[in-house]
Amino acid sequence: MCSPLPLTYAVAASSALALVAIAGWACGILPLLCLMGLIILIPLLYGLQRLNGPSATGLWSVCLCIPFFVATYRPEQFHYPLIHHYSELDFDLFLNVGKMLTGYLLLTWLWQQERCQPWQRSVIIGLAAGLSLVLVAHLLFGYEWLPKWPHGTLYFFAVNLGATVLAEEAFFRLAIQRPLQRITGSQTLAVAATTLLFVIAHNPANLKAASLIGVAGLIYALVYSYSKRFSAALTCHFAVNALHFTLLSYP
Repeated sequence: MCSPLPLTYAVAASSALALVAIAGWACGILPLLCLMGLIILIPLLYGLQRLNGPSATGLWSVCLCIPFFVATYRPEQFHYPLIHHYSELDFDLFLNVGKMLTGYLLLTWLWQQERCQPWQRSVIIGLAAGLSLVLVAHLLFGYEWLPKWPHGTLYFFAVNLGATVLAEEAFFRLAIQRPLQRITGSQTLAVAATTLLFVIAHNPANLKAASLIGVAGLIYALVYSYSKRFSAALTCHFAVNALHFTLLSYP
């Protein structure tokens, strides 16, 4: 059983996000092409809810390209807002406004309440899977055990959960994995394809990085496939990033 968001809520939320995007462009923290992509994406996501067959599949392909472009496009000399500089880690935390707004738009139109696993159980599954992945990164991939709580850790948590993780999970679970499973009728194919795309999207520097990203993408996909809950995949992904940041060598 699935319960989509009411149309009035989706339209109101999309309008608010469009206004935020316009304000971001006016303030110089969102590129113009990203603003245009976000505005175009709204009616496309609306149409995606009302089409079936080949036309829906074609529109779905477009709805995948636009969010990816908005999340990754950087004009020359452009930088998203710097939230915090971690001098101990030689790491800068930026807020990718385009990626964040894309994630909330996808969540607004594509999220459906799945009445399968109880949410408490789903969260426990997500946390357990996330902890397991961090142990794998430490034991098998050479990430050093380095517990820490640097100044600005809460900034990292807020940006990572509210922007990065939410946007990535909305894109890979709601916009790719669930439609693929519906189209192909195969959970295995949907999980495999989504995992491969997850690796490609993160553009790993070497085989070791690609392997770890692949394991992470596979676990996130399996958690979602088993629990049928977006919250479980979101919890798992954020737990991995938070534990990596506070317990292991970073970045």
